[in-house]
Formats: sequence, structure tokens, C-alpha cells
Amino acid sequence: MDNDLTENKKTNTFIFLHEPAFQMSQDKKDALDAKPEERDQFWNVLKKHNVTAVFNGHLHMIARKQQDGINQFVIGDTDSTADDIPQKNLTDFGLTGHHYAMVSVTGNIIDVKIYSLDGNLENDYSFSK
Repeated sequence: MDNDLTENKKTNTFIFLHEPAFQMSQDKKDALDAKPEERDQFWNVLKKHNVTAVFNGHLHMIARKQQDGINQFVIGDTDSTADDIPQKNLTDFGLTGHHYAMVSVTGNIIDVKIYSLDGNLENDYSFSK
């Protein structure tokens, strides 16, 4: 990954993973936190290469957390049994229920909109890298 990111010259770089790198639910085993040394080694590569955001599934919730200047998103609940809403100390934003995300990129501005399945806007988060 380090070599691939070294060659990357894009304005924005998005990484997609199954499990979150940092804990977003009450269960530590649902993230790379279960192996903190390996997680930190991985995250340091992302920081070194100024990764824009990391998108995850795995958890059946919507959550967002900024870690070391990188936004980590969990978009994992469209039609499944929801996990408990994340505790405030674990995320910057969290939501349960069936939702989906729309991500738009305009230059270095990234906008992540969270919608309920009936189309209601539940959260609008913009950031730049």
C-alpha cells in the first residue's frame, strides 16, 4: 500500500475497507483496534500519504470519526439489523436505522450526505483536505 500511495498523484485519495480502523462501536473486536500495533502501522501509512478519507462497512450503523486529520466513515446499514448507536466518545456522529450515503467531490471539497431510505437528509458533512 505504501508503494501504491507513493505513486498516487491525485488530489483526493479514498480508501475502502470492510472493518473500521478505529473503534466506532462498543465492541472493540469490530475494528482494527483489536490489534493496535498493526492498526497504527497501517494508519501511519495513510497519514504519510495524506489520505482524504476512509470508508468502511461491517457495522450496521452510520458513523463518522476524524482521526489524525483523516475522516473515517462507516456506511453500513441499508437493509440489516442495526447495531446500537455509537457512544459519543467513539464517534463524532452516529446514527442507526436504514440509511445510505452520497459523496460528492468538487476540487478539494468533499461532501458526504446521509439519507434515510425515504430520501430525508439526515446529515450533511463537508470537509476539505
